[in-house]
Amino acid sequence: MGSKQDGRIPQVHWGNCLIMDAMHLLVRYVLLLGSCLQVTMASISPSCFVYDVYQLEALAFGSTALSGRSTFWFWVISAVPFYLATWEHYFTNTLILPAVNGPTEGLMLIYLAHFFTAIVGGQWWAQDFGKSLPFLSWVPVINGIPTNRAILFLMIAFAVIPTILFNVYNVYKVVQARKGSMLLALAMLYPFVVLLGGVLAWDYLSPYDIIGNYPHLVVVGTGLAFGFLVLTHKDVYMST
Repeated sequence: MGSKQDGRIPQVHWGNCLIMDAMHLLVRYVLLLGSCLQVTMASISPSCFVYDVYQLEALAFGSTALSGRSTFWFWVISAVPFYLATWEHYFTNTLILPAVNGPTEGLMLIYLAHFFTAIVGGQWWAQDFGKSLPFLSWVPVINGIPTNRAILFLMIAFAVIPTILFNVYNVYKVVQARKGSMLLALAMLYPFVVLLGGVLAWDYLSPYDIIGNYPHLVVVGTGLAFGFLVLTHKDVYMST
C-alpha cells in the first residue's frame, strides 16, 4: 500500500477519503470513551485523550496519504513528543504547550490534509515531492522522494526535534536546580526505547516486511503496548 506498482500510482476516489474521515472520527470517539472511563478522570484522562487522538490520527493520515511503511513512522513522531511530555511533567509538574502545538494546530492541519486529499486524490501524496509542489522542485534531497515521505522528514526536522529539545531543556533546568543527574533523568526514557527497538528488530528479522505489509496492525499493536507503558509510567511517576 502506498508504493508504486508496475510504474503506476494507485488511484483513490475522493469519496473514499471522506468516508475514511467519518469512520476514523467515529472510531476515535468510541475508543476514547471506552479507554477514558477505565482510568481516573482527574489524573489520566487528559493523557488518555491526547494519546487516542495521536494514534488514530497517525493511522488515518497514513491511509489518506498512501504512506505504506511511513505510517508506522508517523505514529512514532506523534508518540515521541507525547512520551517526553509525560517525562517532562514528572520533573516540572506542569504540562507546557507552546503557542503552536500538536493537540490543536497539529490536528487541525491533519484535518485540512484529509479534505485536501478529497480534492486532489491520495495519489498526490505518493508522487515525487517536486511534482506535487513544482515551485519547490529546486529543493535538493527531498524533491525526488514521495511527498508523504518528504512531509515526514519535514515534520521531524521542524516539529519533532524542536519539541524534544524543548522538553530536554526544561528537564535539564529542573535537574540542575535540584543538583541531580541528567543521565539518570534520561535513563527514565529507556522503556520506550526498548519498545521501539523491539518492534524494529522484529521487522528486521521478519521475512514478511511487517511494517510495510501490515502497517496498521503494527501501529495498533505497538500503540496498545505504548498506551499501557504510558499509564504504568504515569502511575510510577505519581507514586514517587
